[in-house]
This record gives sequence, structure tokens and C-alpha cells, in this order.
Amino acid sequence: MPSRPTETAAELLEGVRGGSAEAWERFVERYERLVYSVPRRMGLDEEDARDVAQATWLLLYRHVQHVQRPRSLASWIITTTAREAARFRERAQSRRDRELERGDGAAEPPVLPDEVAERLERIQAVRDAIAVLEDRCRELLTRTDLEGASYKQTAESLGMPLGSVGPTRLRCLAKLADLLSERDLP
Repeated sequence: MPSRPTETAAELLEGVRGGSAEAWERFVERYERLVYSVPRRMGLDEEDARDVAQATWLLLYRHVQHVQRPRSLASWIITTTAREAARFRERAQSRRDRELERGDGAAEPPVLPDEVAERLERIQAVRDAIAVLEDRCRELLTRTDLEGASYKQTAESLGMPLGSVGPTRLRCLAKLADLLSERDLP
């Protein structure tokens, strides 16, 4: 079930806290890219990143009641996922050490640098803002800016003249900038 376009993080969080299965599905849908990207940026392979994501979703489900500020939800998710990824790497390293019977200790697990966490937070904020745009803008920006479709592909898929894709995109980007500005985001 796709996210409702005007659903804020606070509304979504309220539904999850209320035990709504549909709200949980929308919550996962909205933040799954973010949860998966953290362990990948920390150097885990695809399979390990999926394991970390699965463990993170379980932690998030168990502890969603502890989120104090819905505005900081993306930051909370990044921190939780990064900690779980670090724990995963530590456990994996310990297993490898035991298997190799090395006594020299494991290397420090990499951490998610602050600038990477901030960038992931901004990316999620843009995704959230795009989600509340009107349908036409949301679809156009998703195709051109998130999926990397060409103007020609976008025009064909949205049934609009090729020459109007650029100007429409600029208007949509202006609306997106206004939304981000309202939310105090650069």
C-alpha cells in the first residue's frame, strides 16, 4: 500500500504507534531505502545489508514508542541502523577470528561518518517532501531526479509533450524547494 501523499512523518508514526499494520507497511515503504543504504555505505555487501536491515526493522518496531520527535525520525533511523550494522560487523569479525584462530584482535568496525549520516538524512527529507507534492510533480521528479529517466522517457510515460518536461520540472523543483524551506532544510 503506497504512502498517502500528504501523510507527515508524525501522522505515520502515530499510526504505527497505534498498531496499524497499514501504517507499518507505509512506514517501511517510506524508509526502506534509507535503512538499506546505511549498511551499504558502511561497506557491507548486499546480503549482509539485507540482514542488517531486517534486524533494524525488528528493533524499530520494538522501540518506535521511544521516538520523541517525529521531525528527527530519519536521524533516529540512521543511528539505529548504523549501530546495528556495527554490531553485525563485530559479530562477523569475531566469527572470522574464531575460525582463523587469530589472537591479534579485530580491526575497529567502520562507523558511519557524520557527513554521510547528514547526507542520508537530507536525501530522506527530499524523498519525504517529494511524497507530499501533487501527483504530477511527484511523478515527474521521481522519474527524472530519482530514477534518472530522460526527458523523452518521462514525457512518454506521463503522456506530456516533450517540450513541457523541462519547464514543468523547474516549477516542481521550486515547489519542492519551498517545502524544504518550510521544514528548515537546505
